Amino acid sequence: MAITHNLPMKVWYYENTSEWTLDYPPLFAYFELLLGMVSVFQVANRVVPPALIIQKEAYFSKGLLYFQRFSVIVCDLFYIISCGFLANTMHSIRIIGDRSKHCAMGLFLLLIANITLILIDNIHFQYNSLLTTVLLLSISLALQERFLLAAFMYCILLNMKHIYLYYAFAYVVIYSFAYLLKTLDRSVISRCAKLAFSISIPFLVSFGPFLWLGGMELCSQIISRLFPFQRGLTHAYWAPNLWALYNFIDLTLYNLLKRFSKLSPAISPPLYTSGLVQEYPHSVLPSISAHITLVVILCLLTPSICILMKRRRFRDPNTFILLLTHSAFAFFLAGYHVHEKAVLLITIPYTILAVLSGLFEREHLQDHRFLPSFIVLSTIANISIFPLFFTPFESILKVCFDLQLFLL
Repeated sequence: MAITHNLPMKVWYYENTSEWTLDYPPLFAYFELLLGMVSVFQVANRVVPPALIIQKEAYFSKGLLYFQRFSVIVCDLFYIISCGFLANTMHSIRIIGDRSKHCAMGLFLLLIANITLILIDNIHFQYNSLLTTVLLLSISLALQERFLLAAFMYCILLNMKHIYLYYAFAYVVIYSFAYLLKTLDRSVISRCAKLAFSISIPFLVSFGPFLWLGGMELCSQIISRLFPFQRGLTHAYWAPNLWALYNFIDLTLYNLLKRFSKLSPAISPPLYTSGLVQEYPHSVLPSISAHITLVVILCLLTPSICILMKRRRFRDPNTFILLLTHSAFAFFLAGYHVHEKAVLLITIPYTILAVLSGLFEREHLQDHRFLPSFIVLSTIANISIFPLFFTPFESILKVCFDLQLFLL
């Protein structure tokens, strides 16, 4: 917020006075600029200005804390509205008596009671509810087959936080077969042009000013901030994925070799346990590059492509939601430098599958085959972020919240 408030746009992505640099896409930077503008009001004027000074050390005050918490709560209200919009969309797609109303209500309750989202946004402090609002709107519009608006919203989301590229595979597949190639005639060209126009608008609004001010050099600087591969394979706090297991195996082998005096002098001690965000080689196992992680992700996505091409149910709403979940799963399990908080990108679409999959099956009234695995996944997802909340009061809250969700 201090960066966008004090500096001209062309230096936003160069500023590095503190470790908290601007590494989000431009639309989120505009949002931070908007928060800084709130300081012109008298009420906020007593709270925000010290936080708007660019400094190396972190700044904290109760006033700033209340201001930021209030901004998160406002975003939560928009999130609740989007949950209702999605639930209503699900109910309207298939009218199956009163049970569809109950399922839609269940979806609404489980979405707003997402403990991972509540804890991360309101205690760890982020704006994931705002981002998830845009995601749910995009999903709702896609399920209504309002594809151009859905693509527009998804591109807005990408320009707010690029981690939502995790869903790109699902969008590309569904749009290719359910929209662009739904009929093989001259209208394909028209649909391609319309989709290209819808996609380009958010990117032009987001990157256009920077392209105008600094050309491709500035845009390249933004990309380097968004994709800092020098941060290493895993985050300082490992996300529970394949590479955390890979690190553990490498560490175990290193300790065993050291214990039995079989350790070669050329083998360096592990650096991934230092708690620092940096590139590191593995000690015993081969080191993993970003290119290798991409290959593994593609391998994980291959089964869904094979099944989809066999069934060819591209316009089935259940297919889109399943692809969103599978795509997020693949990127979370094998992605490069995955944050533990990215588990949200799995639990949100999986919630929809768990509650409402039966509404899309013509031959069944109810089919909650995803519900048992959802209960396990949501519990594990909540527990995986527990180390982020370590004070006694936060520890009580996180356990109580998780138990309440399990009972719900």
